[in-house]
Parts: sequence; structure tokens; C-alpha cells
Amino acid sequence: MLIMNASVRPILTDQERALLIRVARCPLIGEAIGSASHPCHEVVASQEAAGADRQVSEGWAGNLRDSRIVFVSSNPSISVAARGQLPSAAEAYPVAAWLDHEIVEFLGRRFDQTVLPHPFVRGFRHLQRDGQYAPKPTRFWLSIRQRAVELLGVDADPSRNYVMTEVVHCKSTGETGVASAAATCAGLYLDDILSLTAAPVVVIVGKQAHVSLNLS
Repeated sequence: MLIMNASVRPILTDQERALLIRVARCPLIGEAIGSASHPCHEVVASQEAAGADRQVSEGWAGNLRDSRIVFVSSNPSISVAARGQLPSAAEAYPVAAWLDHEIVEFLGRRFDQTVLPHPFVRGFRHLQRDGQYAPKPTRFWLSIRQRAVELLGVDADPSRNYVMTEVVHCKSTGETGVASAAATCAGLYLDDILSLTAAPVVVIVGKQAHVSLNLS
């Protein structure tokens, strides 16, 4: 688990902190795991880790309050090591065993370069469980940054002026379970997330997100 310096914090509002932890510890997860008929069952069950080791749901990544663009995609991918790597090469992403303030600091400061002892992301390469940074940048983050540059210019920076969120916040691979969970998850959280930003532009990314939001 990453140890954070509590004396170095960006200004996250109480509303942001409360919403981040509400999404991370979504009360529907336990119900969805136990019921195959629940609309969130497929996406929740796609994550093999359970209980304390379960990767928490991701509210957003980037600077929500000051963003000028909100990118909305389908759902975050499960953080696992690449093929041939040790499990410790997976991203040091929060799991349910983390304390609430640790989860909030990670999710709210994902791209903040002032995090100590190590930023969670450096050069769009995530911090691994072994304390090293991934050898290559995350392709999705790079593609979103390129879209942000087209709209904002070279100063596009997720720590300052754009943010990424999703219609479904539970993690899965290959968008598993997004179609069935989208209405429930977006209904619970999307309006609340968008209410905390003054961004004038919302960009919907990918077919699944468009379909889920009835935009295509």
C-alpha cells in the first residue's frame, strides 16, 4: 500500500471527497455479487479479486472541479500486470482494504505530481506495486490527452484542466458488463459528478458510452 504525506494535499472539496468514496464503496456491489439478475452482476463478477483485495470503483481521474473538458468513456479496466510480468508489476491501485482517506487521495490526485513519496502517475506511466513506474505510458491516457490537446492546446494537463470519467465505474476488461450496468451506474453517479465541474465541454468517448447514454 502506498504511504501518502498527509501534509501535502491539493484542495479537494468535501463534496469531491464524499462522492469519490461513495463511488469507490458503491453499496450495490455486495448485492450485485450475490444476485445474477442484478444489472451490475456481470461487471462486478468479472473481477476475480474479492473482499479486501477487490479494486475499488473509480469515480474520475484528473482535475474535476477546474476541468474545461470532461471525457466520458465506458468503464475503467482492471489493473493487472502485463503478460509475462510478476503480479507486483500491476498498478498500485486502491483495493477495498485501503482506508477511505487513502482511496480518496489516490483517486482525487491521480495525476498530481506533488504527491509524496511518489506521484501515482509520471509521464502517463502508472506507479506499480513494486514501486517502479510502468515501462510504457497507458495508451488510453495518451489518446485522451491528444484529444485534449486538440481542444485546449499544448497546455492540456489532467492535473489542471481536463478530467476522465465513465458511465460505469466498476472495473472490467473489454467493457464486460457495461451494457447492462450503464443505466443503473450512470443514474446513480453521472449527474453528481458533472455537477461538481464547471467544464463547458463534455466529450463522449467510444461506441459503448454513446450507446449507454442513448447518443447513437
